Amino acid sequence: MKHYQKDADGLCTRLKLSVPKKGEPEFSVDSQEFEKAGWTIKLDDLKLGEVLGKGEFGDAMLGCFRGQKVAVKVLKDNSKAVQTFLAEASVMTCFNS
Repeated sequence: MKHYQKDADGLCTRLKLSVPKKGEPEFSVDSQEFEKAGWTIKLDDLKLGEVLGKGEFGDAMLGCFRGQKVAVKVLKDNSKAVQTFLAEASVMTCFNS
């Protein structure tokens, strides 16, 4: 991945050559549907702490949501990253806790 060729983002070693991906995901998730279904939160209810890890699409941070410790994924400004995250999140909405 080109990102890791420029910035190791916490990897132990810098990648020299990435493995090409075959095809592009063909999906589009409507973020407004997440809001309508109640899957979004108010930013006022969330406090961000330290960075726990870094990745191609963004950082994972320690957070506090209504007094409870949570992990927060902060995406880089990249529409592909947003769509990938929303696709992952849409799968997670199918599970019961």
